[in-house]
Amino acid sequence: MRTKQNWPLVIEEFDKSGLSKVSFCKDRGISYQSFMMHFKRSQEDHSTGFRQIAFGGNVKIDERIDFYFPDGRQISFPISVPKEIIRFLVS
Repeated sequence: MRTKQNWPLVIEEFDKSGLSKVSFCKDRGISYQSFMMHFKRSQEDHSTGFRQIAFGGNVKIDERIDFYFPDGRQISFPISVPKEIIRFLVS
């Protein structure tokens, strides 16, 4: 049985494993439902209410698209993010 303080390490192990979530859980004897609950929590940024979205591909840090809102807020995306997704997120 895993405790709360182990979940960040479990999520990090999953990120490095290259396995699907189902395979990772099965290999380690972890409840898929518990894993998914903690995985989703690990993707949330509670200070802003935004969630982190991971996109594949090798993107250099300076290859970004910046979007500026009229009220001064700014959001930045890796250049590999499809335009349709950016359009959806900023609309």
